[in-house]
Amino acid sequence: MLASGSLDKTIKLWRVSDGSLIRTLTGHRGRVSSVAFSPDGEMLASGAGFPGGNTAKLWYVLDGRLLRTSAHASDVGSVAFSPDGEMLASGSEDNTIKLWRVSDGSLIRTLTGHGGGVYSVAFSPGGAILASGSDETTIKLWRVSDGSLICTLRGHGGGCGPSPFRLMGRCSLRAPTRISSCGRCRTGR
Repeated sequence: MLASGSLDKTIKLWRVSDGSLIRTLTGHRGRVSSVAFSPDGEMLASGAGFPGGNTAKLWYVLDGRLLRTSAHASDVGSVAFSPDGEMLASGSEDNTIKLWRVSDGSLIRTLTGHGGGVYSVAFSPGGAILASGSDETTIKLWRVSDGSLICTLRGHGGGCGPSPFRLMGRCSLRAPTRISSCGRCRTGR
C-alpha cells in the first residue's frame, strides 16, 4: 500500500500491485504535506497546513477512520512515528517539533530552538534520538527521553526540508556514544 497527500486536502491510499485506489481520506482543511505509516502498518499519520490546516491527524488504515487530531500554531510539514510506534513527531512552520503519545494523543513535549519552520523529522533506528531539519539551514539532534538538544548541524546553503533525510552510517544515532564518535556533534558543524 502507498499513501499520498495532496494540495486538494486529501490523502489517497493506493494498492501498489495494480495501481488501484483503495480509499480517499478527507478531513484536513489545508494541503496535506506529509504522510507516514506506523511501523506495524495499522495507522497512518498526516500533516497539513495552509490554508488553515495546522494539524497532524492519525487514521486507521483498515477502514480510513480518523482516530484523532493534534494541532500546531502553523503548518505541519513533517510527521514520523518512533520505531516502536508509541510516539509521533510532528514538525511545523511554527518552528517547533511536538512529540505525541500515539495511544491517547497526549502531548509529551514540545521541542523549541529552530529559527525557522521545521520540514523534516526522523527518529533514529532505536528511537532514542530525533533529528529535525529546518528552513533556517540547520539540522538539530534531540534526546527523545527528555527533549534536550544534543547538537546543531550546520553547513547547508539552503533550508533542510522538505526533502527527507535518513539517519545511518557512521553517525547512525543508535546510542549517544555513536553520535560523538563522528566528531560533528562535538563542534556543532
